[in-house]
Amino acid sequence: MSDKKNVYSKEERLNRLMERIKEEEAVKYKPYKLKGEKHYTVGIGHYGPDVEPNKIYSDEEIKKLFKKDLNKKISRVNREIKNFKSMNPETQDSIISSYFRGGLSGSPDTIDMINEGNFEEASKEFLDNAEYKRRKARMSKNHPDKGVVERMERLSTALHNEGQHPLPRKMEEREGHLIIDRIKERIKAKENRKKFTPEGY
Repeated sequence: MSDKKNVYSKEERLNRLMERIKEEEAVKYKPYKLKGEKHYTVGIGHYGPDVEPNKIYSDEEIKKLFKKDLNKKISRVNREIKNFKSMNPETQDSIISSYFRGGLSGSPDTIDMINEGNFEEASKEFLDNAEYKRRKARMSKNHPDKGVVERMERLSTALHNEGQHPLPRKMEEREGHLIIDRIKERIKAKENRKKFTPEGY
């Protein structure tokens, strides 16, 4: 596996995630309001009092709202998921996508397992819930639940793969550990020399 740092510009991440979540959420140019909700939703799942009910939004306006929402999600993920920045890109994207939907953020047990580095169990725990089982049971080829089920399974697979193929540590972190190891070796070598040096030498 490459030692290249897992570095992506904000614009690259925005474009990558926007294309992915557009497919998962679908883009709505005309605001809509679901039963029981206080505010309208528009664009790529943007919900709030700032949505104008009678306005048709442009691609640029939707991208601006998405960027605003994305930055909030990334900030929250960085607070709640340890070592998120060192994870594989697919794992990062799947986690953020799930936070957009409210999936992983509603599964504290899965988050705890991720933070413990127990990715295999986290991948199983995430799908061990009533919503997934219900949607999976009634899913058919063209059923609306198909997209939700596939999205949840994508995160589960990404978590499993993260445990199998973790991204190498950042270069500066590896170098720091190497320096510490070298210092320890020198100290040990010095102690050994003292131990085996004849008296009076």
